[in-house]
Formats: sequence, structure tokens, C-alpha cells
Amino acid sequence: MPPNILNQLELKAEATEEEIQKLVQYVRTLTNHSLPDDYLEFLRLSNGATGHGPDLFVNLPGGEGVAELTVGYGVAEYFPGLIIIGSDGCGNLIGVDLTTSSSQDCKYVLFDCIDLDREHPICVAETFVDLLKKI
Repeated sequence: MPPNILNQLELKAEATEEEIQKLVQYVRTLTNHSLPDDYLEFLRLSNGATGHGPDLFVNLPGGEGVAELTVGYGVAEYFPGLIIIGSDGCGNLIGVDLTTSSSQDCKYVLFDCIDLDREHPICVAETFVDLLKKI
């Protein structure tokens, strides 16, 4: 991960393989899809993080928080295949659209936390690092 991004993140302890496998299984059960490898690599570095600027403001709660956010916002009902991985601190949720079928599609998206509608995502990035650069 680029140093200019790492310098703006308050990292947490790395996720254990057990924690990662628990999240992977949860997502697979809920969506029948797998989380992107680049996001899982981030969890191996830090099981969540808070971006504190000057250019990066983000709250990424990590594995257990992902499950809580996804269930708490009722995402499976409104947007099957979307997993919420955090927020940008401005009322937008950061999600991973697991229904994308090719590397050309947008995997990381933003949603207004009140309007979880498949028709209204904001495409942000194809990779996790690009997501952090653009948030």
C-alpha cells in the first residue's frame, strides 16, 4: 500500500486467519460470492482502520464490523451481492459489489446510507488501493 495512504490511516491489529475465514464464510453464505483478494490482504495488514486526513477520511471497521453493517442496513434485501465495508464519514457507505463479473466492472462503490438502491451507487474504484486514493 502506498506510503501516502498508510500515513493517513490509523491502523488496527492485523486480522487473524481465523477472523478472515469467518468473514469469508459469512460473505459466501450471504451472497454466494467471495470478497476481493485485495480487501482480504488489507485485513491481513489491519483489521480495520480510520482515515484521519488530510486527504483521506474513512472508517473501515474490519471483519466483525463488516457483518454488523451489512446486516444492520438490511443490504441483502435491497442490494443482494453488496457487502458494506465502511463509511466515508459524510453519510455514505462504502460497499463491495460482489455481483460484478469482470475486472472491468466497478467493485468498490459508495451509497447514500438512506438510499440503498442498486440504481444509485457511485462507482469509485476497481481496487481497494484506488478506493482509498479516491475517497
